[in-house]
Amino acid sequence: MSYDDKIFRELEARNRESTKRGREKFVRGAETIRNNNAANPEDFRGTDIVPDEQIDKDIKKAQQLDQKFGKPSFIASALELVVNQGIDSGFFFSPAKHGDMIESINTSKYDDYINRVDTAATIHCANGSELTFAIDLYSGDDPKKAMQKIARSSNIEESNLFAGFTEIRYYEDSKGKRRVRNIPRYCIGVDKEGILSAVDTIGGTGNLFQTTSMAEIKFKMLYEMSQQNELYTSYMYEYADNFEEQAENDTDFKQACDTMQDLDNIYLRELEEAKKSLGPEYSKLSIEEIAEQFMKQDSTFETIVEATKNLMEDKDSQEQEKEPQRARQSGKRILEALKRLVPPKSTAA
Repeated sequence: MSYDDKIFRELEARNRESTKRGREKFVRGAETIRNNNAANPEDFRGTDIVPDEQIDKDIKKAQQLDQKFGKPSFIASALELVVNQGIDSGFFFSPAKHGDMIESINTSKYDDYINRVDTAATIHCANGSELTFAIDLYSGDDPKKAMQKIARSSNIEESNLFAGFTEIRYYEDSKGKRRVRNIPRYCIGVDKEGILSAVDTIGGTGNLFQTTSMAEIKFKMLYEMSQQNELYTSYMYEYADNFEEQAENDTDFKQACDTMQDLDNIYLRELEEAKKSLGPEYSKLSIEEIAEQFMKQDSTFETIVEATKNLMEDKDSQEQEKEPQRARQSGKRILEALKRLVPPKSTAA
């Protein structure tokens, strides 16, 4: 080995060690931020939101699941912090341009485990309305797991929620404490390389929101949410024999449909904004063409998009589903179809 090669390898080793320390520091910071900001069921005692006896049961259940699953992975903690920063900074959404305001929350351990929500956000619209949505994060490439995460939005079978919707029992933001029900929940994610690139930018004290990796994460997240919003909206139409009559007589149904429509408009608007931040090479491509390119580069993004498409195709297939998705259970019937539906990864369309 030449002297130059030796120096190069030594510098490479130092760089790897520096990167490792930076990432470890980041994840410790991410865990601290989450623990400090997460909704705390103890703060809901003495309110009429959740009975104290139920709070005791929920805390105990969360502690049991904590012991079972242990600490979240580095990638999971990093992705959660990146998403929360992207929302609160106005980078993922641009509410200020439209007179709105958005803020995210970290959920309690109970809502994380039971209602399958890692983070959530509320858009406080200029017209006085509020749009709340929930997010479940994923960083793998297992088709079956992705489909399960999309289809099953709560672990409470008797929750009486619309398919694709969940609840957050302990929700607290600047507007105060409350319990929110029947809010759309989206499974989003990007591959590990994209997350690590964003983390390394923060570790190097760079501007996270001026990086290519963050612009791509923004586009992918919005695209995943838009696609799943379309899937859940189709379930709403199938839930009702007469859509207009159902919307007139069922307040929950009407509110859920209105929320989906309003969010759909926002996602499409923000996708166009996201496209502009990707660079000139994407300017002449359509949203779908950009998504197809990213699917070739990002296995997690590909897995989530394909899982959503498969669920849509399964819903439309009378051969695989004998009756429409009318139950309010959180994708219960959809999960039954998973056993018959999931294709091998190599043959995914």
